[in-house]
Amino acid sequence: MTTDPKRWHVGLVGYGEVGRILAEDLATQGVKVSAYDIKFGTPAAAALVDHAATHGVKLAASHAELAASADFIVSAVTASQALPVAKSCAPAIRQGTWFLDFNSASPGAKQRAAKLIDDAGAQYVEGAVMTSIPPYRIKVPLLLGGSGAAELSPLINTLGFASKVASDKLGVASATKMCRSIMIKGLEAMVIESFTTARAYGVEDAVIASLQETFPAIDWEKQGAYFFQRVIEHGRRRAEEVREVAETVREIGLEPWSASGTAERQQWVADLADQGLFGPKGTKDFARSQDWRIEADRILARVKKDCDMAAKFEKTPGWLDWYSGPSKPKFKVPAGSVDAHCHVFGPGHEFPFAPERKYTPCDASKQQLYALRDHLGFARNVVVQATCHGADNRAMVDCLVHSNGKARGVATVKRSVTDKELEAMHASGVRGVRFNFVKRLVVDHMGRPDVTKPVDGAEFALFEKFMKQHPNVWSKVSCPERLSVGGPPALNGERQAYRDVIPFARRIVENFPDRVLWGTDWPHPNLKNHMPDDGLLVDFIPHIATTPELQRKLLVDNPMRLYWPEER
Repeated sequence: MTTDPKRWHVGLVGYGEVGRILAEDLATQGVKVSAYDIKFGTPAAAALVDHAATHGVKLAASHAELAASADFIVSAVTASQALPVAKSCAPAIRQGTWFLDFNSASPGAKQRAAKLIDDAGAQYVEGAVMTSIPPYRIKVPLLLGGSGAAELSPLINTLGFASKVASDKLGVASATKMCRSIMIKGLEAMVIESFTTARAYGVEDAVIASLQETFPAIDWEKQGAYFFQRVIEHGRRRAEEVREVAETVREIGLEPWSASGTAERQQWVADLADQGLFGPKGTKDFARSQDWRIEADRILARVKKDCDMAAKFEKTPGWLDWYSGPSKPKFKVPAGSVDAHCHVFGPGHEFPFAPERKYTPCDASKQQLYALRDHLGFARNVVVQATCHGADNRAMVDCLVHSNGKARGVATVKRSVTDKELEAMHASGVRGVRFNFVKRLVVDHMGRPDVTKPVDGAEFALFEKFMKQHPNVWSKVSCPERLSVGGPPALNGERQAYRDVIPFARRIVENFPDRVLWGTDWPHPNLKNHMPDDGLLVDFIPHIATTPELQRKLLVDNPMRLYWPEER
């Protein structure tokens, strides 16, 4: 590889705003640039293809094609894709190629990505972008980290970058950025929440006056407008980044309450923007209001509308709402674990419940599911279509498409479903279809055994025989709260619930270790006598999967093989 950066072949992975800015600034210097984006080949890519053609950027057909020809790769994708990009590039990357990870990922994610690239013979360097890119373009302040940072920094500065070395230790640069983001993104979310609430109560002037007195160096009117603008325009990307921020906090053993809340508020605003609440995207006036009150009033009007709509759905009498204060599990699930059976309900104002439904539940939104996932320590979800929505899969699909690749789905379809509809659901992340022919005629939750009878009795033996005879059948060893007779109270001071279910679940896990899945079943529809603490459900796992190997198969290997086979 040439030592003159001006003669490098630069490969850009990700051709969003950042990738296009870098492409423009490199192309003006006569640098050879190629790019790959997973959107290439889709209808959404037309503008990207036109941009590339205008600036002389060659489009690659895959990660591998780009990695095989580049001297310097810049990965500029969303946070959740940082590790998958490294995994996709590593098999084809050339010896000695520089790989700059531009992504807002946690130190742990950067270290895992680095191992993939370094083991392939290339040179991984982490990059932490320390402020908004558009005003600075390629000269945005950039911290580099890793053993090759000191060598790479002067080389890329020749191309116009403004990098400096944070540390030769991998993770320092990203930790600096992540900790900064707790404050910056958190302040954005807090201002939107505070100012909008103050506007609702008619006290916004008094609140701003108080802030001005306490922090006189900040123009709170102007700053408020800017924060609304940034989150409305970039909330989706910011929410994903702050989830990585939360992971950074979690990696040191601290519960990321602030970061998790910030991610949910940022995504909530982004969802409203996608629905057109703030005007059409792509226009010159979108997210450019100089008066934050205009945007706050739009939010308040939407909130009132949602409340009015929600009032139309009255819950089934006696309905038990899911437990909103789950304990923190003592059992730490393996990295990459999947909650392989859960649901979303509504919210009813956005995704109305089916007219033919047998029950009307409480709302249980995607944001609340994501928050539970993070609280329990899981990485991904498999969302099963809830029967209260019938064959209208919109709520479930919406949960998938906003999960940043961290959720897959199981749909309910009608006989009239078309290939085109199935293809669209597959593209959104659906990987299975749920059939309800006859009530309870489903092999889930171990076939719902009668736990008052012996585990080695004739009835449970029939289910085991069925599993043995049909190697394509899998079982979910979940929902002890539905099967238990003894119930959830701890016994003899032990934190061990649903003890009477343990022998049955353990038998299936040990006899069929490669065909078992586990899930919370959140938000636990149609329970009659109690609502479980999801933290206790997680602590049930080591009693049924008693070794690290069995735990990894149950929670990571099996669900990944079934629902994310392309990442295996």
